[in-house]
Amino acid sequence: MSDSEKEWKQLILPQEAYEHFYKRTDNHIRMVQSNLYLWTLYKPEYFNQLNHRAMLHDESKFREPEKTPYVWRTWQSYCILNNIPFQYPKDMEQQVRDAIFHHITHNRHHPEWHPDPDEMNEIDLIEMVCDWKAMGQEFGEKSPMSWADKVLGRRFHFSQKKCDLIRDLIIQTDQLVEQDKTYKQALKDIKS
Repeated sequence: MSDSEKEWKQLILPQEAYEHFYKRTDNHIRMVQSNLYLWTLYKPEYFNQLNHRAMLHDESKFREPEKTPYVWRTWQSYCILNNIPFQYPKDMEQQVRDAIFHHITHNRHHPEWHPDPDEMNEIDLIEMVCDWKAMGQEFGEKSPMSWADKVLGRRFHFSQKKCDLIRDLIIQTDQLVEQDKTYKQALKDIKS
């Protein structure tokens, strides 16, 4: 096999990689939507805005320039978690970094979208916290507070007032999700 044939073969991901990307990304979006829905019950005055955010959350990952690199990035994570050997083909790692940069600078629930993260309004922050919560839910974490402790003031330079608000939103989101679990369990118990 020639070098060009080897390079071409490296660029072809198995169908399973695409299926995993769609399944994982769809599950993440559904978790974010579920978390945002709980906020619409708590803050009905935000219903239209939060519902709109829920419908559009992370949709850019399904279009280029994000889609192909995110398929690779998602497949890399899958391989690492399952002890499967993985190596990006030539230049793909940079394309993944570029896609991530595109994503975080084109979706307003990411602080990088804003010239100053303190410009994020409460809707932006609620969606960001629901996104962080969904990431934690995917990996079995109870709260995104430990993530907030790692990034607030280091990666994201919010004012102290905004940091306090973000932490309050995390606590409230955690409580809303826990109350929802309790409610769903009670309904399940009633039906059985």
